[in-house]
Amino acid sequence: MGVLGFALLARGLSEGDLGQWAFFLMLYTLFDVFRSGLISNGLIKLYNETTDPLRRQRIRSAAFELSWVLSLLAAFGAVTATWIFRESWGEHAFALGVAGGLSALGSVPYSLSLWTLNAQARYREILSLRLVLQVPVFVASILIFNHSVSWIGLVWIYTGAHVLTSLVSSVFCIGWPRWLGMRTVRAERQELLQFGRYSVGTVLGSSLLKSSDGLILMPILGPAAVAAYNVPERLLGLLEIPVRSFIQTAYPRLVRIRQEAESEFATSVQRETGLLFVLLIPFVAMVWAFAPSLVVLLGGAQYRDSAPVLRFFAVYMALIPFDRLSGIALDAYGRPQWNLVKVVGMLVVNLLGDWIVLHMGGGIREVAAVSVLTFGSGIALGYFFLRDKLRFSFIGIISDGWKEVLRLGKRFTGQISG
Repeated sequence: MGVLGFALLARGLSEGDLGQWAFFLMLYTLFDVFRSGLISNGLIKLYNETTDPLRRQRIRSAAFELSWVLSLLAAFGAVTATWIFRESWGEHAFALGVAGGLSALGSVPYSLSLWTLNAQARYREILSLRLVLQVPVFVASILIFNHSVSWIGLVWIYTGAHVLTSLVSSVFCIGWPRWLGMRTVRAERQELLQFGRYSVGTVLGSSLLKSSDGLILMPILGPAAVAAYNVPERLLGLLEIPVRSFIQTAYPRLVRIRQEAESEFATSVQRETGLLFVLLIPFVAMVWAFAPSLVVLLGGAQYRDSAPVLRFFAVYMALIPFDRLSGIALDAYGRPQWNLVKVVGMLVVNLLGDWIVLHMGGGIREVAAVSVLTFGSGIALGYFFLRDKLRFSFIGIISDGWKEVLRLGKRFTGQISG
């Protein structure tokens, strides 16, 4: 829905209006990434390390409290900044600040619901909440394509969708009595902050890692190179959807396994890594084979030369299971500081690699090739930091992954026949 909505907006808005919407969305997403990075992983970890209902309620309460504080600060900052710079930022600047502040505040119950539902492995409810948020925005994209709504109207619809989703999540997922009865203590807040100070750096580092190629390409090769690079990135985003979903479900599961049966943790990480790798390979092969057709389908014939970039992206997508699983294994083991070091190391490798290839006369193809080296360095660092806890072999990972695919296939076949 996000990709389709973007395509409609690109055709229904002028470049200037689309740029202002993209700027608003980028700033809100940056805040949401910061808030989620600071709180969500810590909440999921602490929640799955205990079975005491009172302890779990106190953890949720601490997360709720921290989320409100961060959102209030963000709302105050957004309104203040846009009021001060309203003349230089355009006629809708202050409206954007107010809408951004309301979105931050209005999304607090929704965000906490997502984190709690993830900790509880209630993924059907997560899907429902995401649809409640996305459907109004997608409808607004259709209206903009038909020139029935302006881009500032889209901003207000986006804000209203967050408020609506928070109301729905409060009533149906968490419940008003639980919200009203929440109490917290200093210890839970400190635990979340202690874990979150590293995980938020990891999340922000990952976001910067994704955008670092574009940030370097713009001043050196210009906007045309960024556009040619962005088309394969959009296609890669579609392939990352199942990867993100897999990681989201694997993290709380690994936390529980480490807490209840630590001796099985290494085997579980190896099996999960192998399963994701085996499942990705057919899609990676298809992207490699049909890269020219895929970039033309999304961006048009003028982007056919971006096909080699997409092929390099396909290679590093095959490496992602090893990188992501080592990262969540570090978090599950209570070593978020080393996961942060891993991400920072990858960012340094990527920035240096991009700078070197571009100053040697390379282009977007060589920048994409650096991404393969970047993820290779992340894998090496991740397994180095886990060397005292986990012993892996590539053959063992593939073997366990294939066995798990066969097991799940038999289970699925049995359910259908049953």
